Amino acid sequence: MTRKQGIPNRPDRPEDAANRLRQPSQGKGTPARSRNFSAPEAAAAPELAPPRTAIAPQQSRSELSNQDDRPVKRRSGRPPSADRNQPSDSAKSDSAKTVFWANLQRRLLDWRFITIVGLLLSGGLTVLSLAFLFKLPAVPNCPSVFWPLAPASLRLHCAQIAAGKETVKDLLEAIELVKSLPKDHPLYPEASRLMEQWATDLLNLAEKSFQEGNIQEAVNAARKVPQDSSAYKLVEERVKTWEKIWSEAEAIAQKVEDLLRKQNWRQASLEATKLLGLENEYWQTKKYPEITQLIATTRDDITKLGQAQRAIDRGTADDLIKAVENVASINDKSYVYQDAQDMLPRLGKRLMELAEYAAERRNFDEALRIANRIPDQLKLKQDVDDFVVLVGAQSRAAKGLEVDLEDAIAQVQRIGAGRPLYDRAQRLASRWQAELTALGQLNRARQLAKSGNPSEVQQAIAEASQIDASSARYGDARKLIDEVTSQTQAAADRPILDQADQLAAAGDVASLQAAIAQAQQIQSGRSLYQQAQEKIRRWSDQIVRTQYQPTIDNADSLAESGDLESAIAQLEQIPPGTSAYDTAQAKIEKFRSRAQAEQILPRAVERASGGTPDALVEAIGLARQVPGSSPLRSQASQAVDQWSQQILDIALGQASSGDFPGAIATAQKVPSGTVAYGQAQSQISQWRRLIGQ
Repeated sequence: MTRKQGIPNRPDRPEDAANRLRQPSQGKGTPARSRNFSAPEAAAAPELAPPRTAIAPQQSRSELSNQDDRPVKRRSGRPPSADRNQPSDSAKSDSAKTVFWANLQRRLLDWRFITIVGLLLSGGLTVLSLAFLFKLPAVPNCPSVFWPLAPASLRLHCAQIAAGKETVKDLLEAIELVKSLPKDHPLYPEASRLMEQWATDLLNLAEKSFQEGNIQEAVNAARKVPQDSSAYKLVEERVKTWEKIWSEAEAIAQKVEDLLRKQNWRQASLEATKLLGLENEYWQTKKYPEITQLIATTRDDITKLGQAQRAIDRGTADDLIKAVENVASINDKSYVYQDAQDMLPRLGKRLMELAEYAAERRNFDEALRIANRIPDQLKLKQDVDDFVVLVGAQSRAAKGLEVDLEDAIAQVQRIGAGRPLYDRAQRLASRWQAELTALGQLNRARQLAKSGNPSEVQQAIAEASQIDASSARYGDARKLIDEVTSQTQAAADRPILDQADQLAAAGDVASLQAAIAQAQQIQSGRSLYQQAQEKIRRWSDQIVRTQYQPTIDNADSLAESGDLESAIAQLEQIPPGTSAYDTAQAKIEKFRSRAQAEQILPRAVERASGGTPDALVEAIGLARQVPGSSPLRSQASQAVDQWSQQILDIALGQASSGDFPGAIATAQKVPSGTVAYGQAQSQISQWRRLIGQ
């Protein structure tokens, strides 16, 4: 059958086929007429209907093909008119079924359709087989089982599931499920074996808890091991071992803690290593590193405290401030935290002491620099603020002007009553107030002293004398008084001293004595007293020189002539206490040294005349006694060199005759410091080599 293009190919419906049968065929322009199928034609048609379905009128294949080629007239929507030429309702229904099954047969016999159906069937069977193959049997819901009526196999199965979770609770639950099985039950042997295994597993879990650091959990779990199991025999021994190990570990940890509190971190480190010898992973792998880190931290904290103590003992302000930062950084969990807290006030106190010391030395800038750098964690802010105010006022008052003193007083009044520096501030305010009063008095005294009027000068001295000795202006007042007094006394004593100078100008003894008497009128304490005393000493020396100079000259003449004893006798006549006495004593010492040298040198020459090595050595000793200040010293030195050379010559003579030991003994007598000493030592070494010494 040919269909219109664009309409999808779909199976004919029975009613469409029936309609086509009702339509007259249109061939060669003439309407087709309906006819009945003959019996032979019906018999010739193939049997396509389903079983037990009879098709009354049948058509030949050629006629069906002709019918398919005829156009189909669409139905009008109203039933066809009863025409005797159209087939009956029964014939129409049978024809439609015949057409449907014919089309269905043709499609079922199509190879593509058969292939698709085969693939779908084989795929479906494969999926169904895999589903049945991998489908797990239904797992019983153990928590919802009513155990009093549960069979033993179910109990054993659920017990195994619970034990597989490997927890103390589940192992105990598994044991509880199967322990009620009677001994004659077929599953009892398996249940007993499993209970033994689970009891061992329970003890192993307890051991694991112990190794993880849960000692109480481990003991509780071990105590729950069934008493009828073989593992129960190990429980008490195992628990005692755990408790012993745990007690030892806690004792070590406590001792480490006590040592750290005593700041003995070295001994604490040695003690902590004992934890590595305990049979417990928790103390070995977790607590030991924690304790080691704690020791390291404590060691650093102890170092900070040591540095802070050294800063307190001899450190600068910078050292102390750095120490404060280090000590304040010590954690509150540190074993030396309390020591650190006790150290902070001491550091603050030391900083304040340094600031106070700087203020006492009137180094106010340094005092303020230290105070302003004191850290807040020392909790000294109010004290520092008061100190800064006080030192600032002292710095201002030190300038000495009235406006500075008034401003300094106003500043210290800001320090409230009850503050540590309040009393000190009040004392300074009182002192500065008195200084203001003294400053006014001093200014008035200066004004009076400038006039030069004797009456006003006396008034100036009286005004300045009223300033109290405790006042800071007392020194200025005394200085003013001294200056004014000195000027007054100098004006009165100057004529006396001038007249004494005029008397001394004559230069004779009588004039010098008169000048001394005039100058002695100036009393001690007067402004020109020191000057008068200096003139008196000079004039007295001049008198002495005038009186005793002939004696000194005469002594020198006697010494030149060689009469040293007479010269010394002349000089000893000059009395002590005079300016000529020191000169006379110096000359006496010189003359005596010369006389001694003149006696020693002849004796040395006489002793050297013996010519033996011993005599020469003795002569050298005497010559060396001549004083270095004596004119005969050079002569004595020449004699020493000569005599030492004579000793060496004697030794050389002995060596030339083969007496090397005697030569060595003689050469050793050459005194050190002489010209022959070096050569003598060289010869001694050479002679000793010759004789094998």
